[in-house]
Amino acid sequence: TALTGKTREATNAVCCWPFVNAVRCWGQVLGRYPGEAELGLLIYPYTQLVLGSIKIANTAALYPMRFLLIRFLTHVASMPRVGNYIPLAPYLLEVLDNTAFKGGKSSGNRKADIKPPPIEHVLKVSKQVVQSRLYQQQVVTTTCDLLAQTFGPVAYSISFPELSLPAILRLKKFSKETAVGNFRKAAAMCASHLTRNSTWVEELREECGYELLKPAKLGGVALREMETVVARKGTARGGDTQRAPLEI
Repeated sequence: TALTGKTREATNAVCCWPFVNAVRCWGQVLGRYPGEAELGLLIYPYTQLVLGSIKIANTAALYPMRFLLIRFLTHVASMPRVGNYIPLAPYLLEVLDNTAFKGGKSSGNRKADIKPPPIEHVLKVSKQVVQSRLYQQQVVTTTCDLLAQTFGPVAYSISFPELSLPAILRLKKFSKETAVGNFRKAAAMCASHLTRNSTWVEELREECGYELLKPAKLGGVALREMETVVARKGTARGGDTQRAPLEI
């Protein structure tokens, strides 16, 4: 209703602590009992509900709520028995498109002296807080941190390089566009973490001896075997076990 009707009452029914806490509670339950014989069939509608709520939190004042909802979905996706990939990076990269985080003339009227509340303890902030540089710093830092976390569940996936490439390119573009040094540093660091993990997975794929671009050379279970090798964190370097760079 909040998405279709777009009325103040419908939006307020979503952007409030009772709703957010209910979403948090169900996320904990689904992460604990994700089997199809348990509550696994509810993961898809739950995900759709939360993604719809994320779309409502599309202004800078509501970014704290957006971050909380993304954390809930990241928690569900990271549970070992869930096994579902939830593409959350686009909802975080949207934040970097806000002109307030580019610096320069567009943010010249910011209230630099206003100290914002802890971003994880609120759902919404005032217009004055949105204009403060401290709040903007919190938003950019949280965005980059969450980006790394949302890719955590697929850190050992053979498809990680392809999944993370759009985010890496967007982070590098943002680091060039923004005029704020701290924003540039946070984006570049996040891009570096994702790039290192991508390179690590690519090396594992090469060591497995499979060529993804030549499916004719793959056996019926070759891709699954390669996925298993990476998921077990195994390498061909003396049989040692390594952790994905994204987890270090």
